[in-house]
Amino acid sequence: MIPVATRIFVATKPVDFRGSFDRLGGIVRERLGGDPRSGTFWVFMNRGGDKLKVLFFDQTGDCIFYKRLDQGTFRGIVDLDPEHERIEVDAAKLRALLIGLPSVDSRARKIH
Repeated sequence: MIPVATRIFVATKPVDFRGSFDRLGGIVRERLGGDPRSGTFWVFMNRGGDKLKVLFFDQTGDCIFYKRLDQGTFRGIVDLDPEHERIEVDAAKLRALLIGLPSVDSRARKIH
């Protein structure tokens, strides 16, 4: 369950999934301008769009949720605005993405 007040940012560019906690945390700090230990959920996708990782801190340590689709892609959420490094979505849209519902609409907030 995702707490309602949790901020959720999706990286709009694919990342190399060979890295884990430290590499994703570095991307959050250096490319996305955030703090990986802030409680924010940071969502990343691979180049093929069939794998997704969510990096977050739960007050006891770093966590990664990793999902690989059997078929199809997570595309749609990252196609909203490729001009920005990240977009912000709400918990309902992230849940829909994770359970495989059709992609997110264009009302996601753009973050520079």
